[in-house]
Amino acid sequence: MATKIVNEISSVIYSLPWFVARDEGYFTEEGLDVEFVKARGGNPPSGSEDPNTCNPILSHVPFEEGEVKVFRACEEGNIRRAYDLDKSKVEGFDVRITSLQPSRPLHALVSAPGSQYDRPAALSGKGVAVNFFAGSHFAAIRLLEGFVGKGNFKLRHFGGPGDRLAAVLRGEVESAIIMEPYITLAEKLGANILAQGHFVATDVAREDLDPLDLLKLYRALNKAADFLNASPENKRKYIPLLLNDIPDDYEWGKPAVEDFHLPHLKFGHTASYPQAEYDRSRQILEDYDLLPKGVESESIVDNRAAEAVAA
Repeated sequence: MATKIVNEISSVIYSLPWFVARDEGYFTEEGLDVEFVKARGGNPPSGSEDPNTCNPILSHVPFEEGEVKVFRACEEGNIRRAYDLDKSKVEGFDVRITSLQPSRPLHALVSAPGSQYDRPAALSGKGVAVNFFAGSHFAAIRLLEGFVGKGNFKLRHFGGPGDRLAAVLRGEVESAIIMEPYITLAEKLGANILAQGHFVATDVAREDLDPLDLLKLYRALNKAADFLNASPENKRKYIPLLLNDIPDDYEWGKPAVEDFHLPHLKFGHTASYPQAEYDRSRQILEDYDLLPKGVESESIVDNRAAEAVAA
């Protein structure tokens, strides 16, 4: 009998290898029955400039409430979430970051078509639409500090990528950080792509998720990443799932499968979370007063399953 594992899905770009592993039978090959639960949770009002108005757990309430045992999101946000969840526990179980995930999502800094803000340096003192404690929050910090310096840009909460792009297109904010499929849509609409970079998602898992099952999950996900990287056709096969992230009634429409620049969709194998990358992410959190100082990786990270699958 297959082992049942319930996991949480938010933005498809973070979880695309999970869908591939399900649909191509890689979870089944490992003796797993993986169920997907949609992320849910509240957000602070749009336009807020104070991250403290936002619950760092964000939409990962299914994990917080014990409905699922594993979810994935951006690395800095997950350091804070693992810290918070471990302090309070989840149904009495410890919580750890257990891997870098196969998806290497692209984040892009964009401004409206024809905008005077046509380069990152022009955003000194200007607004950047993000989702506090999500990948866009920290991508904005990483992409803009080198151009305008810490404290010289205004992060403003506008929720998910569709809300952030819409805020830029309506002129409510000067720029935004977005992911696929909204990057492709922004390009199709003529928006300015000012800076971009491939970032990484991490898993957060409860300690009672069997280490052998976690290893099986990661073996299946590695097969899924290999499938996606094997040919352009394989990536295009799964782009419709990405497009499902854009509501059918979205004011600005949707791109087509053929509009995508396939190198935007980058995937690698599951990997352990390197100490140097943890240290840099922790430093960013500390610099912005989003994490107490001195939270060591030993209390946040457990690389054993990721190391085992790489062996």
